Amino acid sequence: MSGFGPQDEPAWLGVTHLGLGAAERRAQARALAERAARLRQEGPVVLVGDFNAPAEAPELAPLRAVLASAAAARAQVPATYPATGGAGGEPCWVVAAGSGSSRGAGSPGGGPRRGDPEGAPQSGPAIDLIWVAGLRVVELQALDHGASDHRLVQAVLGFP
Repeated sequence: MSGFGPQDEPAWLGVTHLGLGAAERRAQARALAERAARLRQEGPVVLVGDFNAPAEAPELAPLRAVLASAAAARAQVPATYPATGGAGGEPCWVVAAGSGSSRGAGSPGGGPRRGDPEGAPQSGPAIDLIWVAGLRVVELQALDHGASDHRLVQAVLGFP
């Protein structure tokens, strides 16, 4: 991408969906980490997807050695599974505690969030992850959109 960064360096984006078994995820994480380390030499790297495990899972250690979890970088872990859908089928933002976002409905610091469907889980597995290297995480939130059994995760990224 020409003209993307402060030094016009390319940025790399990868999308993945890891397997259900820990051994399979370990092998996949190792391969992704090796690729990310090579690409990081050329510019920032972003890896997104359904990892079927939280960022701190032992099998994802190879990724943690090369990339930072966006949730860990913001000290937030928005629940991504299961999604419950917005009230009346309308999408609603599930704002992670402390995000300070003006885009989503919610109350920083936890507690009930306006716009969430009644009974929507406020915490749970965060297995849909965004990993970054060479960028900082400005904002992180999840969208309970009703179109999938997983919430959509959105991050606003910036240059360090």
